[in-house]
Amino acid sequence: MPPIDPDHWQESETYQQANRLFDAGYYWEAHEAWERLWHASHRTGPVARMLKGLIKLAAAGVKIRELRPAGASTHAGRAQIIFQELCHELGPNFLGQDLESLVAFAERTKISPALLSHETISKHVFVVFDIVLDRG
Repeated sequence: MPPIDPDHWQESETYQQANRLFDAGYYWEAHEAWERLWHASHRTGPVARMLKGLIKLAAAGVKIRELRPAGASTHAGRAQIIFQELCHELGPNFLGQDLESLVAFAERTKISPALLSHETISKHVFVVFDIVLDRG
């Protein structure tokens, strides 16, 4: 799998698909797709750090579904730090994402992970986040 070219991120079908999976509530599947791209980037550099932040955000979604608020908060907090660092280094937009929105969203999730009742959880996929990543 080729790594994402930050100047042509729209051409990465895997990245676009991972964003769509996340937006549809398939957090584990998005996590897995972003992780493949993270490995393709050799886990270093701004692209790898961005992917790591998205992976952490997806993991927070998984933890929310598992009714594990502490885990969701931890993953969201780690994502927030990564997005803040990238925003300071690269500006407000990277790989088609609004980093300032991601920082704010990760912070909200860290402080107050939206938990679902056991009655709400079923075998069906459902969206637990109100942010949209697929802007391509």
